Amino acid sequence: MKKVLFFIITFISLNSFGSNEKLGYMGRIASSNGTAISGPVDLNVEILTGASGSQAVRCQATKSNVPLANGVFNIEIDYNTTCDGNSKKLSDILKEAFDPSSPVALWIRVTTTNTTPNVAYGPNPINASPVSIAALNIARQGVENTSIKGVTSNCSAGEVLKADGSGGFSCSNSYLALTGGDLTGDLTTTGDITATAFYYTSDKRKKKNIKQLDGKRSLENIKKMNGYHFNWKHNNKKDIGFIAQEVQQIYPQLVSKVGKNEKQHLAVKYGNIISIAIEAIKEQQRQIEKLEQKVRKLEKKLDKK
Repeated sequence: MKKVLFFIITFISLNSFGSNEKLGYMGRIASSNGTAISGPVDLNVEILTGASGSQAVRCQATKSNVPLANGVFNIEIDYNTTCDGNSKKLSDILKEAFDPSSPVALWIRVTTTNTTPNVAYGPNPINASPVSIAALNIARQGVENTSIKGVTSNCSAGEVLKADGSGGFSCSNSYLALTGGDLTGDLTTTGDITATAFYYTSDKRKKKNIKQLDGKRSLENIKKMNGYHFNWKHNNKKDIGFIAQEVQQIYPQLVSKVGKNEKQHLAVKYGNIISIAIEAIKEQQRQIEKLEQKVRKLEKKLDKK
């Protein structure tokens, strides 16, 4: 024995019927164990109205050689199909069923005519079934004309679109991108950066033309550098450090220009000054040790006297 496991009914534009408008019906024919049967099949379709148990057949249509896809069939019945002994059309029956002032229960029954045995499915309610879809009208819903704010010109290379919080956008190069790979480029910030540790790439394999700093020159240059107390103009915060223009006169490779246009300024590689200071301290220590030797010699001469 076979049965229809589900069905979907759709009615399109019941207020204005055209020659191409049809009732669509979809179902699945399967054996009692749920296995889909193969097609094609011949179907007899009946449209009924009335209370449950006392439905009356109003319309009838036959469909031959209906193909099946995993047991699922899809048929259409023209709204001009004759009903009630040729006195009405399917469209009239559907109008009666969905008349808001006096609705009528609507049913559908499908019977196979070339299976063994032939089985009737239904009648199944249309306008009171959770697996049916019915409507007096189907209207297309769309999105009204909308607009998206943007920028009036193209952004330059390296810039991104920046939202101002009020729906507007502008080009900006102030952004920080974090990815899973290595980051390249420069990072400029007017605030503080806090971390538990900072590491400088210093692997010998990454370097060439390696030469040790001259201790005497390092000491002389360190003596030329001055440390200052000062306040930052943008936040009046007190700080201690060098003047980049002064360092640039001594070690230009330790000073870089950062920022663009009116925001461009000089920055100092403070970490690199450590290597200069170390060589200066070593040179100073050699000078101290030489002086100590001279002092000891003078002390011995004095002791002999």
